[in-house]
Amino acid sequence: MSLPSLVDLANEVAVSPTPQRRCLLLSGFMEHYRHVPPDERGILTDDEPPLTGDPAWDALIAGLAEHLAELDARTAPAWTDYPARFLTEPWCFFDVGVWRTEAEEHSPPSFRRHGVLIRPVELEQV
Repeated sequence: MSLPSLVDLANEVAVSPTPQRRCLLLSGFMEHYRHVPPDERGILTDDEPPLTGDPAWDALIAGLAEHLAELDARTAPAWTDYPARFLTEPWCFFDVGVWRTEAEEHSPPSFRRHGVLIRPVELEQV
């Protein structure tokens, strides 16, 4: 499954209540993103996605947009700075024992800034 943009990802997350489905959607987006030439990737992340109804996922999507922009040496989209894209308490993408500890230690700065704890390997595996 591939998703053309973060707007599409957010729309699908909003109607996908199970964590497994949401992980599959994120995986599909990442797989699609990897196959787009770097100089064209901004079109996948620059438009502001709608809020999903789940603050944790709204923060994750913003952190992801920042992270991908940084990896591609682009400026992060302005929408990633909107208050609704930040959590007041940290949320761990996979909150399981040692994985949480690893996420607390190794979350990329863009995710951490939004209050999301995620292991870098999860960005490769999802």
